[in-house]
Amino acid sequence: MEAISDVISSRTLHELENYFSSYGDLPREIILKHDLLRVGHWFTDAALELASQSLVKSYRLFSYDLMPMKDMKRKEHRKIPEWFTIRRGMYGLRPVSIQTTLDSSSPYVIDAVDGQAKLLLDGKEICEVYFPKPLKYYTRKFDDGTAYHEIIAFGYFVTAFRNCQYWGPDEECRFCDININARQMKESKDFTFNAPVKPVDYMVEVARSIEEDATEEVGFAPPIDFLITGGTILKTLHGKDELAFYSEYASALKWGGRRRFVNLQTNGQDKETMKRYRAAGVDCHHSNMEVWDKRLFEWINPGKNRRVG
Repeated sequence: MEAISDVISSRTLHELENYFSSYGDLPREIILKHDLLRVGHWFTDAALELASQSLVKSYRLFSYDLMPMKDMKRKEHRKIPEWFTIRRGMYGLRPVSIQTTLDSSSPYVIDAVDGQAKLLLDGKEICEVYFPKPLKYYTRKFDDGTAYHEIIAFGYFVTAFRNCQYWGPDEECRFCDININARQMKESKDFTFNAPVKPVDYMVEVARSIEEDATEEVGFAPPIDFLITGGTILKTLHGKDELAFYSEYASALKWGGRRRFVNLQTNGQDKETMKRYRAAGVDCHHSNMEVWDKRLFEWINPGKNRRVG
């Protein structure tokens, strides 16, 4: 199996099965998913070839990787799928999707066996792996070369602001790599759009394209969900405060097509702000509270703790 670094994690098949035994009330698929996210996974050359026609990973907000992009010598960040699905195999697993989380030192390896992607641990096949197919609009680009899917990822996800104004260790949430991720994407020179703010007119055009494809596929205008998210705006961005900035994107998406449901993801807001978001076209708001324990919130989210409390 090619391009596998020396394994430094101690995970073994025996340890995995011990987890299954110790937590017998949990589905095995969930235990394996948790472990794949915790210690990451790696792809052989053959597996990357199988994944080459899949829904490519967008790095839409965070990296979700356990290694920096600069250490991906085969440019894995432009070849791996957004997620993959595990199923069947030696444990009879039911289908579960996993966010692709790269780590070259992981003991979990995705390889090609007789033309089928498989997940391996200790060199043994655990289960089959399936990759998502790209959406039709993924082949389209703007005149300046910007790929449609770097404006809206997998037909749904809009990162309006690629950075966050909580800067540095005294402000940034401790789990978050939004600023690091945006910087490494730009430094890689492998992405077609690197500006911190997505143009509203580009978003409107991609959303129109997604809706058009969906209508053509089913024969009528189906309801479509969109999620708008991005970093916190402490003061202003492009002359707008946070409410005005995200409201512009919400209104453009909501009223730019037919049956659209707009989700907005920001930090916690007061009731008056929520009413204004609702008037702008927001159907559902996700308050990113991260953790409900007051002591942990103060430590994990120092910037938000001072602003939101």
